[in-house]
Amino acid sequence: MFDANTLVFAAFLSFVMSTVALSAHYAAHRTQPGLRNIVLSFALKACGLALIALRGRIADYASISLANLLVFAGFGLLWIGLAQLWEQPVRTIARWVVVTVAVGAVLIHLFAFTVPDLRVRILIAGTVVAITVFGALVSMVRALRAERPTEGVETPRYGLYLVIGALGTEFLLEIWRVVLWWRRDLPPTTDYAQAASPTFYVGLLFVVVLTAYAVIIMTSERLLAELKRLAWLDMLTGVLNRRAFNQNAEAVLGHARRSGEWVSLLLMDIDLFKRINDTLGHAAGDRALEVFAQVAPAGRRAQDIFARIGGEEFVLMLPDTDQAGARVVAEDIRQRVADTVVRRGDRAVRMTVSIGLVARAGGGLDLDDMLSAADRALYTAKACGRNRAFSEQDVDGGGPAGRSAGHPTAD
Repeated sequence: MFDANTLVFAAFLSFVMSTVALSAHYAAHRTQPGLRNIVLSFALKACGLALIALRGRIADYASISLANLLVFAGFGLLWIGLAQLWEQPVRTIARWVVVTVAVGAVLIHLFAFTVPDLRVRILIAGTVVAITVFGALVSMVRALRAERPTEGVETPRYGLYLVIGALGTEFLLEIWRVVLWWRRDLPPTTDYAQAASPTFYVGLLFVVVLTAYAVIIMTSERLLAELKRLAWLDMLTGVLNRRAFNQNAEAVLGHARRSGEWVSLLLMDIDLFKRINDTLGHAAGDRALEVFAQVAPAGRRAQDIFARIGGEEFVLMLPDTDQAGARVVAEDIRQRVADTVVRRGDRAVRMTVSIGLVARAGGGLDLDDMLSAADRALYTAKACGRNRAFSEQDVDGGGPAGRSAGHPTAD
């Protein structure tokens, strides 16, 4: 059976190894906010435990007052670093940390040298650590609730769940330590390490390693999600790009082939977009694309797929929607866009859109073929005066399905 000093030293080594692992991770991902403070937090806690392990070999001021100060500061920095990592405001958190650490350090010194009482010191240390750990736990729960998945881009949360689990375990360990040790009959001169429960240090070893690697997993998942967003999203409008649309659309079509559902596709092109650029400038053109990307998909279902696949060309796939339903959606989009005005300073231009739609089921569910059919319908809508919605059947039958609302186009 290991003695308490050995377990303290083992806990120190776990902090050292975790610090090394986090440092290597930070060296490769320096752009992650808060990661440096997290690394520093583990380093401070390692130094604090080293001083505690040297109790009796170095001055008591170092092994008690300084050691606890370093440990408290380490847990406080962990709270700040995790909050920064999830881009949460840290000014209030920093104030809490400074006050909690300072008060805790002063009280530890008081009850170590002025009024020596080990049980009170244990209560103070456990309370300070529990406060900072609980604060970090609350910040991570807020991050979990605040995070909204980007359309079409799945963001794994395993690392965040692990961090929450590790912080929760650490909080319970500290509460257990305070309650257990406070009830023990300890002489004031009892050594801090000897007063420790071996179970506590075994739990601490587990939590230290779990927290470190959970942070590594969490930051890696965030980086991968960001890379996927960059690869899948149109940077100007924030909607899916063509690559992401193709991948998501093929999944929808595969499901529809098996279930026999209808799938409709709307191909949309902003009318006379070049004139908007020429009249109001390219900045207004960019703004027109952003506005369209907000107006066109408004009110759509979660399973619908909206993407920008060309300069001023957008597409909307409607799973489990037949042609009649697609016509309703297309007309609604056409009307809302026609009611939209793009402004640049004191100048403005009304924006309209032409739409080609196609609805298929069964063997006709081929993405390239559906896009080609929708493109032909879109071309016909343009040729017939713009600000219209035409279907594949309208083109083949020679009759217009769409209608203009009478709004003037951009010219």
